[in-house]
Amino acid sequence: MKGVASMVVETIKRYPLLVIFMLVLLLVMIFAIVYYRMSKKYEKSQIELKESLLAATTLNRCIHALTYHSEIDDAINDLLCLITEFFQGDRAYIFQIDYEQNTTSNLFEYTEEGATPEINNLQNVSLETIQYWLDRFKVDGTFYLKSLEDEVDKNSETYRLLKLQNITSLIAAPLIENEIITGFLGVDNPRRRYDNSSLLSSVVFFVSESMNRKQQEQKLKAMSYLDSMTHIFNRNALIERIDKIKKSQNKDIGIAYFDLNGLKKINDLQGHLEGDAVLKKTAYLINECFPRKAYRFGGDEFVVLSIGIKESNFIKQVEQSKKYLEQNGISCSVGVSWCYNINDVDKLIKEADTKMYENKANFYENEMVGIES
Repeated sequence: MKGVASMVVETIKRYPLLVIFMLVLLLVMIFAIVYYRMSKKYEKSQIELKESLLAATTLNRCIHALTYHSEIDDAINDLLCLITEFFQGDRAYIFQIDYEQNTTSNLFEYTEEGATPEINNLQNVSLETIQYWLDRFKVDGTFYLKSLEDEVDKNSETYRLLKLQNITSLIAAPLIENEIITGFLGVDNPRRRYDNSSLLSSVVFFVSESMNRKQQEQKLKAMSYLDSMTHIFNRNALIERIDKIKKSQNKDIGIAYFDLNGLKKINDLQGHLEGDAVLKKTAYLINECFPRKAYRFGGDEFVVLSIGIKESNFIKQVEQSKKYLEQNGISCSVGVSWCYNINDVDKLIKEADTKMYENKANFYENEMVGIES
């Protein structure tokens, strides 16, 4: 050791500048290594910060989409577009589960250019097909399927379904209500940020809330279109149907106006409960003859609106319905109008109404003749 120390001292004395140069070089190398590591760490932190900001911005845009649109369908479609863009996937979608029917259906889908839409092929799919999803949701919540070939049993329905859609990877998050998985949000073939599960996990909460709101709105809308007594469509439903018809062209339309005969007499002699029962029976029978085409217009009046039907066929159906009503003890005055190539629906309804009142006048005239004789 003494010999080595003496050699170092001798070298320093003999070559002082060289030693200083070597020390400076060593310090520079140490500084360069430290700086490189620090810059890489800083660069990584900047990238992570940028990605975090992008995720937060995308989440804010998703929330804004769900709250900005008055139509929930448009809002969810915009949201799926943002999700697809964030993960750079082929498509994003929302499925809803029907445990009573043991099926699941694709409710919403957004596809990137070049990707094949699959929504029409994914209606009322057996729950067995998505068992892989359900199992992963219960264990992991939001999950990333990195490789179809490596992670899914090739003999399973899940593998067959994904293979048919050219899906090699996916990321999915469950929609949960009252601790029950009611559906899921997914992205097929994500190319970036697939390890970022926080965005999907956050988005599904707002999606669930929006879909619940949509279901409530649909229930309220359905209720507003049904007559509370007879449970067939009401005047509101007829008005909306007419508004839609006015926008269409080149369609035959038949309208029948039914008016229950003798309701006042039934109410006076047998009571309003019996009158209500006859109204319900009349509505039921007319709706049987014209499924989902019958409307209670008000009081004892009913309207049938049939689209895309030939005049002879419509008149035949109306005549058959009158006989059917008579066979069941119901008497109605009926007015019929028909038009080729819709032009004025309101005029057509008024025409049927007028004919119905003419028919009703004849009914009461005949009834009076019968009484007098």
